[in-house]
Amino acid sequence: MPASDQNPAYSKSRYKLIPRTLTFVTSKDDVLLLKGAPTKKIWSGKYNGLGGHVERGESIHAAAGREILEEAGLKVSDLRLRAVITVDANQSSGIGLYVFTAAAASRNFAPSPEGALEWVPRSRLPQLDLVEDLPTLLPVVLSRRPYDPPFSAHYRWDANDRLVVEFSGLTLAPYDESGKVIEVGDWVRLVAVPPGVKQGLRETRAVFRRALGQTFKIQAFDEHGHAELDLSRKVARLNTIWVEPEYLRLYRRKRKVD
Repeated sequence: MPASDQNPAYSKSRYKLIPRTLTFVTSKDDVLLLKGAPTKKIWSGKYNGLGGHVERGESIHAAAGREILEEAGLKVSDLRLRAVITVDANQSSGIGLYVFTAAAASRNFAPSPEGALEWVPRSRLPQLDLVEDLPTLLPVVLSRRPYDPPFSAHYRWDANDRLVVEFSGLTLAPYDESGKVIEVGDWVRLVAVPPGVKQGLRETRAVFRRALGQTFKIQAFDEHGHAELDLSRKVARLNTIWVEPEYLRLYRRKRKVD
């Protein structure tokens, strides 16, 4: 297809998105955030990730890397696309936001004209004055595993000018703790109790403890990518639990015949 067939004039009446990047650079358990300078027109005094507009001729990955270098003087590795967000602010054009994570090669950043940079422990994030969407977005982004696929989100504002965030595609990739693909019908061993379960109901914790270290056949995956394990053959009464794949270990590559 020639370039002339891509002529955007054909779609000049269509809704358009302006591309931007947003990257959360990490170093161990810390996240590099930028506190907006007092002179900034938007999010002055609030904390945000690193990013900006995609320039003509750039890929989104190149734009994300350039913005990190410009705003923090950092070189990074494992620059990974985590989310694609459409932002509808009730104007003629919207924002197409591409969200990345990256690992810092060094913690020594350069001063930024955009504001004050700071390495923030994840435990401190709830205490900071973050930009409006980050209390919802950031925990989801930072919880993604290296091999999980990017998810989608849509931002809009309601009649009271309150931000509404709608997620989609938040599916866990079907990989066990060692990164091996697991499928329905495979036999797996439960190798750890998920942190959320440890803080849940006593009965639920007890079920997971009984299942710990035992082997089960994966019955199904739910819409979030959790694996269904049928405990009825392992415990006295029927129990089905749903487990994130990262807490499973593939028991044998060949499927066992019941």
